[in-house]
Amino acid sequence: MSAIPEIYGKVLNIGIDVDGVLRDIMTPIINHYNKTYQQKIKIHDITNWNFDQFFPHMPDVYKYAFYENARSTFVDSQPYDGAVNFMKKIHQKYQVWIITHQYKGNEILTLEWLNKHDIPFHSIAFTPSKSDVGCHVLIDDAPHNLERFTNSSNRHAICFRQPWNAEWTGKYVNGFDDLFTEIEKISMEKNIA
Repeated sequence: MSAIPEIYGKVLNIGIDVDGVLRDIMTPIINHYNKTYQQKIKIHDITNWNFDQFFPHMPDVYKYAFYENARSTFVDSQPYDGAVNFMKKIHQKYQVWIITHQYKGNEILTLEWLNKHDIPFHSIAFTPSKSDVGCHVLIDDAPHNLERFTNSSNRHAICFRQPWNAEWTGKYVNGFDDLFTEIEKISMEKNIA
């Protein structure tokens, strides 16, 4: 078991991913790719997690985005529409964990981004094992994270719909209004605030 504590109690504990849920890192990567390689890729063209296949002219999209241009990718990216207001709303009512996997050295850039956009949270976990964090709910755009999370009993996985996660067959939402409604339902079901 992880060293990350379980935090069940009288308050609904919500874990939320950053990239692909709160922060749009794909748009600047796509914009750079299109400009550099005279291409016309759009976000809806990226239909699975094997991102390399969608950027065939770029030698290594991960190296470009997560190392060579990490500051631009992580600090300069914009929040998705409605993300900041959503976080402020749930922060007032629930226990909010940021649960994100970041490449070594990029954690500080994510903290800088959260601060830059005044995104509130109670706790943060930088971990590839999101299922180890003791939350009632995990909101993520990665089906593999959600699948591992739902293997534990009495927990709810919610997929934030993106073009690259269409294979997810569980619960998903299309935006922050839908997400807030779903969280409210879970809170009522669990009879906790």
